[in-house]
Amino acid sequence: MIDSENDPEQARAAARARAVRLLAPAPLTARQLGERLARRGFAPAVVAAVVAECIAHGWVDDGEYARRWCERRRAQGYGRAWIQQELRQRGIAAPLAVAAFAAEEGGAELAAARQAAARKVRSLGGLAGEGDRAKLARFLAARGFDGATVRRVVEESDEPPDPEPSAVPSASHGG
Repeated sequence: MIDSENDPEQARAAARARAVRLLAPAPLTARQLGERLARRGFAPAVVAAVVAECIAHGWVDDGEYARRWCERRRAQGYGRAWIQQELRQRGIAAPLAVAAFAAEEGGAELAAARQAAARKVRSLGGLAGEGDRAKLARFLAARGFDGATVRRVVEESDEPPDPEPSAVPSASHGG
């Protein structure tokens, strides 16, 4: 442990410098930063003070972290339950996680499920039967989508896609 009893200001300066280095490559949550500083041997009081200082300076913002995490994971095709679990694991408080989802557009969950389903259907080579539909449903559920969303997307995946505008015969080419 870094000796904060003999020179608390030196320990705090060292912890602050370490925090800046930890935050340089990518944002961290307050809990992640605190855990990493503690692993480096800083005393709990020093860790708490430096994390609070980083929050006050705006270097650590759990709300912004949650919003960005939510956006990134949605783009990768993950559902609300999966993302909320990841946010909890990173130390994001429940109200901040809820606020991250509130900032989304209304159809973000359905859009993410459709996107994930389209990729899965392509990898399966289409939905040939009930077994493929069950695989798709399990895949979506495992990605954190709720039952109603899974059912809707699987049903939509059964429907033939809308024809491309260029594939629709035109009446003006009558000859």
